[in-house]
Amino acid sequence: MPRPVKAPVEVELLGNYSRNLEHQIFLRGWTVDTLVTRTGLGRNTINRIRKNRHKQIDPEALTKLCEVFNVSPNDLLLRQEGVAYS
Repeated sequence: MPRPVKAPVEVELLGNYSRNLEHQIFLRGWTVDTLVTRTGLGRNTINRIRKNRHKQIDPEALTKLCEVFNVSPNDLLLRQEGVAYS
């Protein structure tokens, strides 16, 4: 059975999520270890998001990241002014 193809908007959101997470970490000068400690998320979970190797957006992880960064989900999922996307 062939795998379902992701819609372009879903692919874009996953890429934005990765880049915006990197940007938030950079702005604070944090390490992955700091983020693991503050969120309670696993290192593998955070690294999969950072490296855009996640297959879907986990609402629990998104919520924890938004809380620790004090941002809205839109700030992590949508393109943001001042962030370089490649």
